[in-house]
Amino acid sequence: MRRRRRRLATEEIPQASLPDIAFLLMIFFIAATVFGVEHGLPVVLPSAQKSPRLAVQQSEVFRLEVRADGSVLAERRPVRVEQIGPLLVERQRQRQAQGKAELVVILETHPDAAYELWVAVLDQVRFAGCRRVALATTPGK
Repeated sequence: MRRRRRRLATEEIPQASLPDIAFLLMIFFIAATVFGVEHGLPVVLPSAQKSPRLAVQQSEVFRLEVRADGSVLAERRPVRVEQIGPLLVERQRQRQAQGKAELVVILETHPDAAYELWVAVLDQVRFAGCRRVALATTPGK
């Protein structure tokens, strides 16, 4: 009787298909990754052709200015950003009590002003419920 010798299984992992598996995993992770999309600010800017010039009385205008040094002026007086919302709400309330038109807010920003400050001021204007807002840029000096 002859004994058959058993072949021992090799303890080696076949590496021929390893690059294929790595490539497929890479494709999977690229396809499955969710990329964050920044939406920006929901500001609708009219085109030059679309926006006619409107005559607005000076008494209807509330001017805000964001300067390059980080200061904010409301009607040419320095204010803190947190004061803008309540100030606009009060001014709107006074105009409604007198039966006048809604306030027009002009937000002038220096080109070198911090973007975060401009956004904070715009948030306060929106907090106050102002719908008539004009954005302007002061000339850089």
